[in-house]
Amino acid sequence: MLQAEKRFVMTRITKITACLICICAVFGTASCGKKASLPDVRDLGQILTVSREEGSGTRTEFDTNLKVTEQNADQVVSSTKDMLKTVASTKNAIGYVAYSAIANELDSGITADDKTDKLSLSRQTADYKMIKVDGVEVSDKTIRSGKYALCRDYYVAYKGKLNSVEQDFLRYIMSAGQKEVDKICVGKKKAATFLSDRSEGTISIEGSSSVAPIMEKLIAGYASYNPKATITLKATDSSDGLNAAIRGDCDLAMSSRALKDYEKELLSYEVIGSDAIAIVLQKNNPITDLSTKQIRDIYNEKYPKWSAIN
Repeated sequence: MLQAEKRFVMTRITKITACLICICAVFGTASCGKKASLPDVRDLGQILTVSREEGSGTRTEFDTNLKVTEQNADQVVSSTKDMLKTVASTKNAIGYVAYSAIANELDSGITADDKTDKLSLSRQTADYKMIKVDGVEVSDKTIRSGKYALCRDYYVAYKGKLNSVEQDFLRYIMSAGQKEVDKICVGKKKAATFLSDRSEGTISIEGSSSVAPIMEKLIAGYASYNPKATITLKATDSSDGLNAAIRGDCDLAMSSRALKDYEKELLSYEVIGSDAIAIVLQKNNPITDLSTKQIRDIYNEKYPKWSAIN
C-alpha cells in the first residue's frame, strides 16, 4: 500500500512538472526567466547607434551608468533636438535623451501646461518613443523611487564666494524654485516660501543643454521676486559650463553629470533636481523594452544587427 501511494505521488509530481514546462513554452522567458526575448526585428537590419558629443553630461552619465567602455557610435549629435530628430527619422536607430527634454521638444503648435499632459501628447504625436529599461517605465514616480535604472542628478556649480544677487538666486532655486524644477524634472526637495532681498546685479549662467530648459523657468520665476536682477543663459554642455566657471567666464555652471574630483576641488555645487536618461527608438520599432545589459552591449558594438540580440 505504501509503495502504491509513493508511485501515485511521483506520478502527480511528474505531471505538474510537465505542465510547468508547457506553460514556459507558451508564455516564453518573460514568465520563466529574467530576460524576455524581443519581437521579430529582422526587418530593422543593422543597428544605428546615435550618441551625444564628448563633453555632454548626458553622454557621460549614460556611459557611466551602463558601463559603456567602447562607444564608437554610428552617428554623433550635439543636442537633444538633433538626437530626437535623427531617431524619429531612422527606423533602425537607438538613442538616448534626458527624460525632462521629451516634453520640451514638442512641436511649437502643441500646448499643454502640465508635464504629464505634455508627455502624453508626446507619446501620441511624436515619431519617436521612450521604451522601458529592465521592464520599468521612466516616470517621475520611478525616478523618485530609484526603480528606473538610468537616473541622474542636475547640478549648479560656482567658483569662490557668491555675491548677494547670486546667493539670492540660489536660495530661490532651493526653495520656491523647486516648484519650477518639478514642472520639468523632479525637484530635490519640497518647494518652500521664498523672500528675496532684491539684490541688484547680473548673473551669467552656462552649461548643460539638458538643464537649460529648467534654468529658463527658474530665471522667469525669479524675475517675479527680484526684477532688479539681470540673468543671461547660454546652453552648451556640462563640461564647457564647468570649465567656464573654473576660468571665471561665467558665474554659475549647469551640469547634468556628477562633477569630477578635480572639479569638486575647484568648485562648490548644489544638486537642484533629479532626472533620468530615456532610451528612444523610432515610433514604429516594435521593441518596447530592453535590459541594461542589452543597451550596454548595443553601444559596446556587440550586436551588429537588431536580430542578433535574440
